Amino acid sequence: MRALRDVRRCPDSPAGGHVATEQLAVDLGDGALLVGLVDRLGRRDQVGVWVRRTGRRRQSQHGQRRRAGRSREPCQGTVLVHGDLPSAHEVVDPTLPNAHPYKHRGSRLRSGGRGGLSPAVSRCETEPVSVGAEHPALAGRDVELAQLLEVVDDAAAGRSGMRLLVGAPGIGKTALLSEVCRLTSARAEIMMGAGLPLTSLSVPLLPIAAAVRRWASSTGAPVPTLPQPGQSTDHVVVEFDSWLDRLCARRPVLLAVDDLHWADQSTLDLLTYVLAGPPERPLAVLLASRDLTLLRDGHPLHRWLADSARMPRFSQTPVGPLDRLGTANQMAAILGGPARESLVDDVYSHTRGNAYLTRLIVEHLPLDAHRLPAELPTTLREAVLQPWHDMTPAARELTRLLAVGAAPLPAAVLSTVSAAVGLPDDVVPLLHEAVAAGLLEVHASGAYWFRHPLQAEVLESGVLPEERRAWHTAFATALEARTTSHGVRAVAAVADHHFRAGNDELAYRWALRAARAAADAHGTAEMLRLLRRAVVLHRRVHDPPESRVELLQQVRSAAERVGRQEEELTAVDQLLAEPLDDPLAAAALRVRRMNLRHSTGRKFAGLDDVREAVRLSAPWPHSWQYAYALAELAHAEIWHDDLAGDAHAEAAVEAARVADDRRALPYALAARSMARTMWGGGGPPARDWADEAIDAAVDAQDWWAFSHVALWEANAVAAGSEPAYTVPLRARRRQLAALGAPHTYVGFLCAAEASSLLTVGRWQECQENLRVALGSSPGPMGEVTARLTAALLATRQGRLPEGQGHLHRAEELYEERSGYLAFEFDASRAEVALAAGNLEGAVAAALTGVSTPGPPPTRAEWLLPLAARALADLAQEHRDHGTALTETFDRLRELRRAHPAVLQDGGSAAPWYAQQLAALQAMYDVEWLRAQADPGAGPAWAEVAERCAAVSLPWDAAYAACRAAEAYLTDRRGRARGTAWLRRAHEMASDLSAVPLLTELEDLARTARISLSAVPGPSRDRDDKPVSAGHAFSALAGITAREQEVLGLVVAGRTYGEIARALSISEKTVSVHISHLLQKTGTASRLELARLAQRAERPGSEQAGHPGSEGLGQPSDEAGRPGPGRPGPERPSPGRPSPGRPGTDRPGPGRPGPERTRRPGRGPPG
Repeated sequence: MRALRDVRRCPDSPAGGHVATEQLAVDLGDGALLVGLVDRLGRRDQVGVWVRRTGRRRQSQHGQRRRAGRSREPCQGTVLVHGDLPSAHEVVDPTLPNAHPYKHRGSRLRSGGRGGLSPAVSRCETEPVSVGAEHPALAGRDVELAQLLEVVDDAAAGRSGMRLLVGAPGIGKTALLSEVCRLTSARAEIMMGAGLPLTSLSVPLLPIAAAVRRWASSTGAPVPTLPQPGQSTDHVVVEFDSWLDRLCARRPVLLAVDDLHWADQSTLDLLTYVLAGPPERPLAVLLASRDLTLLRDGHPLHRWLADSARMPRFSQTPVGPLDRLGTANQMAAILGGPARESLVDDVYSHTRGNAYLTRLIVEHLPLDAHRLPAELPTTLREAVLQPWHDMTPAARELTRLLAVGAAPLPAAVLSTVSAAVGLPDDVVPLLHEAVAAGLLEVHASGAYWFRHPLQAEVLESGVLPEERRAWHTAFATALEARTTSHGVRAVAAVADHHFRAGNDELAYRWALRAARAAADAHGTAEMLRLLRRAVVLHRRVHDPPESRVELLQQVRSAAERVGRQEEELTAVDQLLAEPLDDPLAAAALRVRRMNLRHSTGRKFAGLDDVREAVRLSAPWPHSWQYAYALAELAHAEIWHDDLAGDAHAEAAVEAARVADDRRALPYALAARSMARTMWGGGGPPARDWADEAIDAAVDAQDWWAFSHVALWEANAVAAGSEPAYTVPLRARRRQLAALGAPHTYVGFLCAAEASSLLTVGRWQECQENLRVALGSSPGPMGEVTARLTAALLATRQGRLPEGQGHLHRAEELYEERSGYLAFEFDASRAEVALAAGNLEGAVAAALTGVSTPGPPPTRAEWLLPLAARALADLAQEHRDHGTALTETFDRLRELRRAHPAVLQDGGSAAPWYAQQLAALQAMYDVEWLRAQADPGAGPAWAEVAERCAAVSLPWDAAYAACRAAEAYLTDRRGRARGTAWLRRAHEMASDLSAVPLLTELEDLARTARISLSAVPGPSRDRDDKPVSAGHAFSALAGITAREQEVLGLVVAGRTYGEIARALSISEKTVSVHISHLLQKTGTASRLELARLAQRAERPGSEQAGHPGSEGLGQPSDEAGRPGPGRPGPERPSPGRPSPGRPGTDRPGPGRPGPERTRRPGRGPPG
């Protein structure tokens, strides 16, 4: 059999480079060779291509793709291509002479069923590659992955089971199977194969044979007899099941079969027999297939699934599209950092969560892209149109017409329009053909539409402009008759078609009519879209009855109701640019502009607009606009620490009550509560005012005011770092969601709650809130809050690149950062810089926050401890390198002289907050002892840990406990206390999932030969295998090769006797080597020596040496120092991680989350 396949450039290639487009002849012969090639397949998402070169191969110049249909000269040879969602892998068949490896992903192969969305492109790269990292398609697949792992866990416990993944092509099934195989490879025998879309050849048990033979080639174990093409499989099924029994008796087995829809009947029969086998054997069978609705009627899988579903140990897992957050996570994995929310919205609207399409559309975009380019990638266009190419010309033309229709339509409308534009009016057979091909689907209403919206977009983009305008006019004419019976959508569709046809007068009139219909149906988002269009068309229409100001006012009102703050701000700016006759209206607009600029990051609590608003409205002191302007003037003044804000807040409440208008009252009461909380300690009056303000905001349907007040109500109840803070905030967030408020405000409160939850160590709940907040765009302010919180959580748990990405994204969103007091930019920058080893950047970021004019920024309490911590790390670095400590000590002394006490975040401190300040002050003080290497610092660190734990600062407590253990263990007399604190710190870090801190503690335990379990026994971190010469530490200068070997075993926690046996030397010689090491490094004990070696060995650390080493100091000039929060030179320090290794306590396990108390709240919502 000979078949021709297109092989194009691989979509997942890590870099560019030209690749030829080839056509390779597939010579399958009698199938025996195919089975041999399939044996080499590793995972379903790894694709092998073998070429036995016996002929010439033509390549296009410079890697340019050949156009479809151009004649090509094929080469003779053998090619195996398969895959839906593959990842790069090099596979070579050594039995073939002159075999050449190719990297290949995806194939344009037909299944004979309903195509749906199948990868339409086979692409290869003529360079050998290795297996890549985890596939980005796994983003957002935690539930599905857990269900698959549960089957493997049951098998390990002696309970067999079978689970089938079902989903559309490209949805991520292959990636899930591959990940399960990777995660379980250490505890089970892994066999993975896949079906192939063979059209004229039947290879019995192909995926099973591929899986078994590949497993055998890697293990050298015998395999059961498998049939050749044309042979009966009757005896094989029983023999294979018996072989599985024998294999399962030794170890659990995982059998994975991908693309089950391409498997032959013999494979299905064998799986049925295995499923009916002994239930107590340790066997897990995982399968993956396309959604059955995409398969042709009568496909064998329909019958097989119906029979299997009745078996007790069979289950299914539907794999649906990713949600918006899952798509955002996948994009971050592809791009190397969090994408802009505008790009996430754009991609998600195009791909609808299909992981394969997301990859194709995103893979070549820059990280800072705001939107998708106008032209979709060629690979994407080919992928989504694969079923279209297999249809007849008439059916293809009808689907192009439907694509221009831009919405699901019944056959009657399509028939009318088709006849009007000169196409066949008998559309039903053509529609049935498109449905059978998998391109269209029939909705419950009887309307026809594409299985994926990208198909419509790609087809519509190929229509000529003149043809498109004529078709839109025909659709508008045909749909006008349906507007009376089909509501808002029909009216809006007519307006859209007139607009796209270029009929401005008709488009304007129908846009206003559709906007009114949407308003009547409470479709505010649709109304906003249509009104924006009307504004654009207003200047093109002759003598419209509506004024531009009237239209802009409607746009502003609609944008407010749906939480589109950027669009509302644009409308407000446009209104203020128009001549306004009403000064009160102008005053209200100026106040609104101040709040919107505040929320979108343009200007922090700007005073100019609100002062002008007060001036404009002052002649009408009983108006609600005057009360509104006074209230927001007070709000801005309080943020700027202007005591006039208190008097203005009180006057605003009085004016609002006189005006008796619910629009001004929530803002006035919020300002009063804010002033009381900021300068009077909060208490019942502040809470009462906030409660009344919430009721007024609900009456006014003002969600901006509601969320603003909700934060100040929480601030009046408790400190942001106190567990009680989240109670009122959660209640208000749920109330807001129940009232149907836009996600902008609900997401903002979710993000604020997540920040407080992180502070008190409830990181799982924090994650859930972040997922809700970022599940849809929460507006700029909500996203900044969520990103900064996500940055801290990721950094503390050892995911430094992710944390840096979130921080970078937050910095992109807001023009003002350090001066934006509602956010913890400076503290977050300092903490992330510490985790990255950028000590100078950490100091600079912390001191930027300390020196910012005005009230202290959010989380100001942690700025000085963070600065001291970074300087103590610098002191340890100089000590390790034998360089002078004078400058660092001078900087620490100056810091303590200029700032003897940690910053207090406004107002008088409530008892709980006062205790937190005392704990952080103690931490600030004890970092000075660490900088001096004070051997008596253990009790001080222990006290800090106790204090932080008592006031719900678990990250700080875990960090301090680690330092206490380290300090105690440097003195032999403190070993018992050091052991206790080491175990306690490990327990704290485990609860927080603080991976860097856990690694640091386990290193310390291993070196000190301490078990982390309270039960006496060897350390869990120390293996009990026979000791042999291990890793030689070469990062310390001036030590011999033998001393490097000895040092490696000291770090591993080995005794003198174990070191002597490993190196075949005497214990006396070991003692001499260790004495020399202590002398050369200036350390006083084996523990100090081991800790020095560990610090020096970390990635990015400079080579440490004995006293007198040169050239290892810190940067000598200002220009060489990194800026705040930017990664700088990676410098070794005790317990500080370097990029690429989550091995220390430095991502800030001791760094608490944002402090929300005694601030002017979180500010207006975003």
